[in-house]
Amino acid sequence: MVLSEKEKQQRKAQLLQEIFEELKEFFLEGQRGEHNEPTT
Repeated sequence: MVLSEKEKQQRKAQLLQEIFEELKEFFLEGQRGEHNEPTT
């Protein structure tokens, strides 16, 4: 299956978006954990 340049770009953008979302979630979870530990 041959992808056009546009399709390649869209796939790459989608992948990057997914990775970014996961990293953001991971980062926020880590931050919350760090900030919540002392107060518990």
